[in-house]
Amino acid sequence: AIVHFYEGLPPGQSIPWKAWLIPFLAWVPFILTLYFVMVCMMAILHQRWSKEEKLLYPLAELPKEMVSQEKNTIINSFFKNRAMWFGFACAFLWGSYEALSHYFYFLPPLFHKQYLPLFRNTTGLIINFRLAIIGFAYLMSLDVSLSLWLFAILGTVQTGIQNISGFSIGRNAIFCASSASVSYQGMGAMIALVVLTLYSAKRYLKNFIGKVFSKKREKEDYNQLLSPRTSFWGMIVGMLFLAFWLSRAGLSFWLSLLFLFIVFIVFLAITRIIVQAGIPSCRSPLIPQDFLVHSVGSSAIGTSGLVALAYTFSWGADLRTFVMASVENSLKMTEERVKKQRSLLLPIVLAIIIALAASIWMTMRLAYLHGGANLSQWYFVGMPQAPFNYIKPIIKHPESISGLRYLFTGIGAAFMAFLIFMQHHFLWWPLSPLGFPIANTYPLRLMWFSIFLAWLIKSLILRYGGPKLYKNTKPFFLGLILGQFACMGTWVIIDYFTKMVGNSIPFIH
Repeated sequence: AIVHFYEGLPPGQSIPWKAWLIPFLAWVPFILTLYFVMVCMMAILHQRWSKEEKLLYPLAELPKEMVSQEKNTIINSFFKNRAMWFGFACAFLWGSYEALSHYFYFLPPLFHKQYLPLFRNTTGLIINFRLAIIGFAYLMSLDVSLSLWLFAILGTVQTGIQNISGFSIGRNAIFCASSASVSYQGMGAMIALVVLTLYSAKRYLKNFIGKVFSKKREKEDYNQLLSPRTSFWGMIVGMLFLAFWLSRAGLSFWLSLLFLFIVFIVFLAITRIIVQAGIPSCRSPLIPQDFLVHSVGSSAIGTSGLVALAYTFSWGADLRTFVMASVENSLKMTEERVKKQRSLLLPIVLAIIIALAASIWMTMRLAYLHGGANLSQWYFVGMPQAPFNYIKPIIKHPESISGLRYLFTGIGAAFMAFLIFMQHHFLWWPLSPLGFPIANTYPLRLMWFSIFLAWLIKSLILRYGGPKLYKNTKPFFLGLILGQFACMGTWVIIDYFTKMVGNSIPFIH
């Protein structure tokens, strides 16, 4: 079954579903429980983030505009806006030309991604121009967009200085282009972001816990996605099931709980950054597996524990988008249109189940039809090998607890606390803290230049045209986003009928 998965089925044979039955029965309950815990956490925190803190949710802007209802009209004003259609046309025609350049070699791409080497070619800046990213970044507040591109550059500078000076706290973290010190700083910043966010919500959480253990049910509890009692106990029981599952896979129960604690710190931090900043693609500066190994030492984890950690890479390592952020943005998008958010629970569950089933079926079909080795080299070859290439040297040469890694984690947490303090206490402070945790992650390294352009354009528009000009130009930038998505979908269909290859749906960055 494995050989045919990578090489393709011989003529006349069908997909060996029976060989995969036990893996599916093991993994699907785990994944569904993981997603359920994410839904429970967002049900707990949504009212705090949306109603009390009034976060911006920039990613919800375009869907809200597209489905807004107006009296006595079938087509709303968004789809009648000329500026929107001009932005749509720019992105669609640009993307179509790029698609045609994959078909015909004599059509050169309009823009080549450039790499600017720095610090004796030990690191560098990626100059990447994406119209959709400019559209997303235009919706961000200026302090957020400034923070994102500025910390992306500063992270590269710190990595470069350490590279040429020879300073190192150990091997670089997996999936990270920055030095280990920058990665651990980012992890410390994420921990500080979550801890301080929850601390600022202590009164809200106290009231929430009171509702969990109260026999009295308030009317507003019936309007939420899940009742306080269901979301709280669902989260607790779900986490215990996940820990039990990991313990059966080879990681001790207590280390499983610690690992899940680290994982959900990362999940909450990324979700907070996505919904507050509006960044379309985000990744942790350090994977939870690496942080656990250097927090307790690989000897404490053991060989079986390290193998179990390797299998967690599929859902807890190379994250760019995931259910928690999607659920939170969905709750925000429907706040004004859906009186009882509980009615969203069934559509969310169905979306998760249908997407999971469809992705399993399509992956199996493509792999057995064409051979996985002939498909995406990262998804079918590189990524499956990466976890075991990671644990192999650690098993041979155990890694101990590193004081320097703890030090830079603390430095990152302290600096993040400083940034949060300055933003909350001084109106003149120009920097959001959200860019610091993800300063030198790969998605931001790809997006920073487009974010910089959007920040510059928006700064000039607000300075010389004011809020009115910003409002009038906003549909154009929404059109850039819609145009790229429409273009990608259109060319997938064209590829299917023309039997051409070469196009792909890229990551949004």
